[in-house]
Amino acid sequence: MKIDFTKEGLEKQKALVGEFVIHFEDLNDWIRFLIPRIIYKKFDNDLQLRNINCLTEGLSSDQLRNKFDSLIADNFKDLKKFIKVNQELSTKTAQFTTIRNSIVHGSYRLGWKNLNGEMNDSSFSLKHSKSTKKGFEQRSMIISIENLKELNQQLKLISYCYNLIASVRDTHWNYENLEQTEKYVDLLDKEVKKLKKPKLEHLEILK
Repeated sequence: MKIDFTKEGLEKQKALVGEFVIHFEDLNDWIRFLIPRIIYKKFDNDLQLRNINCLTEGLSSDQLRNKFDSLIADNFKDLKKFIKVNQELSTKTAQFTTIRNSIVHGSYRLGWKNLNGEMNDSSFSLKHSKSTKKGFEQRSMIISIENLKELNQQLKLISYCYNLIASVRDTHWNYENLEQTEKYVDLLDKEVKKLKKPKLEHLEILK
């Protein structure tokens, strides 16, 4: 059995998996940060934050994002393009949920080059088994770390988009600067268009 797997490779793969999970949860944190600032135009006390945290606690990422999208649509009716772009961002963000579930709930054999157990630094095995009506699926697959790197970059871009949403909110409500607001909306639109449909690509799969 050929082994081309180093300690550095192991640590890099661990870091990439952890980075994906952290970036995905960062999106939920952005939404939790923004919701009270949309509901309360003057957000200035801990009780407001506690109330919102109480109401949003226990929501899945999809449920949280759906409520956020509804608030955007209701509170920014005068910014039609902003509402449309946020909906596009939400749709693209939702596509990461299945991948997130596979990565979080799956089991790993880091460094696996193939399902025969050969090793290298550039790929790993992810097993996300599932019982189906047609029988048990092992769902063992070999994932390239380059694929995971690309997914992490996409999640960073989504976080930046939510940062821009915060800027739209602030310039529109706090400073009532429509010109600057429109610039942020245009920039948001440009960044959302860069997002690709995410896919956890496999080099080899066993069902």
